Amino acid sequence: MGTAYVILSLGLLIVIAHLCEVIFRKTRIPSVLILMLIGLLIGPVLHIIAPGSFGKAGDVFTTVTLVCILFGSGAGLNIDTIRDSLGKASLLTLLNFLGMLIICIPFGRFVLGLDWLHSLYLGAAVGGTSSAIVIPMVNQLKPGPRAGTMLLLESTLSDVLCLAVALSLMQVIESGTVNVWKSVLDMLVSVAFAAVVGFALGRLWLVALKRYLKGMQNPIFTSFALAFIIYGLCELVGLNGGLAVLSYGISLGNSGSSESFRRRLRPDEELDIDQKDRDFFAEVIFVMQTYFFVYIGINLQLDNLWHIAVGAVIAVLALAWRHFSARLTGGPAMDRRDRRLLATLGPKGLVAAVLATIPLQHALETGELPHLYGKGVEVMSDALLYGTTVRDVAYAVVLISIVASSLLVIFGEKRNR
Repeated sequence: MGTAYVILSLGLLIVIAHLCEVIFRKTRIPSVLILMLIGLLIGPVLHIIAPGSFGKAGDVFTTVTLVCILFGSGAGLNIDTIRDSLGKASLLTLLNFLGMLIICIPFGRFVLGLDWLHSLYLGAAVGGTSSAIVIPMVNQLKPGPRAGTMLLLESTLSDVLCLAVALSLMQVIESGTVNVWKSVLDMLVSVAFAAVVGFALGRLWLVALKRYLKGMQNPIFTSFALAFIIYGLCELVGLNGGLAVLSYGISLGNSGSSESFRRRLRPDEELDIDQKDRDFFAEVIFVMQTYFFVYIGINLQLDNLWHIAVGAVIAVLALAWRHFSARLTGGPAMDRRDRRLLATLGPKGLVAAVLATIPLQHALETGELPHLYGKGVEVMSDALLYGTTVRDVAYAVVLISIVASSLLVIFGEKRNR
């Protein structure tokens, strides 16, 4: 594809994304669904763009988008609401993760023919929700503060939980040894330190801006750039960069708007993010997430109809389980619409798609290649077959969960009118 076509396509996608916002206000169809379907159309369906065309740039773009979304959403959260919602959000995260394990283990073992470890791995890989998809949908749907915060925290915490459990299971698959306590301890340390580091750096940056860098031009843009530095440094030392960026955004966004935060600052240390800066963040995030959703659609690989069917059943059962967990954690104080959104906004995304490829990559790296036997019959080893199955089913769960969540939102919002 020539440069002129690329530039034309980038511009058209932004125009389409803005039109999607108008469509959402009139029909309640989330823009994420339309943009992802565009990606599916030009990728797996028409093969105009192949996933391999992006190379390493695709991975970098995905991470940059995630950092932008987490920083912007953190800056928009109220720290008092977080304090009130953290316990319920943690319970919601754990319940939904356990629910996916309960669903995927029997499906993997008895329907897909996986061994127990790969069945467990499949559940861990798709056990969370995608912050890069949930946050834009929450911003469009505007639930109550408590429900919105719970959904955002669940998507962030579940990323950590899925990564920790799935990668630990991968070590077991590779080595055959189990160290549960070390995995749990590593996860807790990563979560706690990342949150503390992000929040503390936000606090230090605020003080530095107010006391020592008063003449700096565009300090808020520099604050935005610092989010990328924090993410990179945390990932380099083994902490969760996404959680650190979210915590950093919360620290900046609550410098003057939260009573509990204001009491810890001197009056001359307050630094509010004004509406102009928030609008700038919102526009940057809007552009990045537009391309991201199309990119997700391009990269979904759906070749095996049986795996797609099983993935669809798993995704539907996962949404049914969410109704139970939402009813349990929502409580009587949450209104009916917020409980419904808590139950329906469970799309899988980036983390699930990345984790889905690891067993297959490991099998290929260890020399587990398919062999041809007489008349061109291709025979796979167990490791290669399991890896391919986990990848295909997880990709199907990602796609169906996004489509199902979007459709449930549409029907629910129309009933709510």
